[in-house]
Amino acid sequence: MQTQPFLLAFQEEMENTLLSILYLLVIATKVLPLNPNIQENSLSLSRLVFSLNKLGLTTKSGETLLHLCVNAAAPVDNFHIVNLCK
Repeated sequence: MQTQPFLLAFQEEMENTLLSILYLLVIATKVLPLNPNIQENSLSLSRLVFSLNKLGLTTKSGETLLHLCVNAAAPVDNFHIVNLCK
């Protein structure tokens, strides 16, 4: 059945996307205090996180962005870090 490989590939891509979003949000919270418009940008970032959570995106194991934030076993690998630092 051809749908199964497509679904697995989609789930893998979604997991990578969620991890990249998480890493970008962490970077944004580190850079945000350096900006003179911190209050405005902080509100925009909070709205972005709220909107992302409303989408209900999950990893293959069912973890949401919030789960990944508090999970000490969340994967941190060179693939995501190197791509974000380019």
